[in-house]
Amino acid sequence: MGSDFCVTCPRCRTSGHVPLNFVGKEIHCKKCGNHFPVTAPSAVNFEDDEEGLAPLTAEDEKHCRERYEARVLFKDRNERYEKEHNNDELAHQTTPARKGS
Repeated sequence: MGSDFCVTCPRCRTSGHVPLNFVGKEIHCKKCGNHFPVTAPSAVNFEDDEEGLAPLTAEDEKHCRERYEARVLFKDRNERYEKEHNNDELAHQTTPARKGS
């Protein structure tokens, strides 16, 4: 994705990547159907930060935090489901068959 950059729907805050040649064109959000223009990515001066990272705006930080928390929640739910599912399979595999059934 060397020539792609991230855009965020102003209505539902869903993020996605678009090619640079979409700048100035109108796109629609697949999630909410909103149409909005693609604006050029802002230039970032990395020289000010000794680690080479630019600070996030408060809005971007909130959005990133929400996405991170959603991923953690999904991962926890998925791991719990897999653990329960694997335990159920083990119980079925180790239960002896009843005689006369």
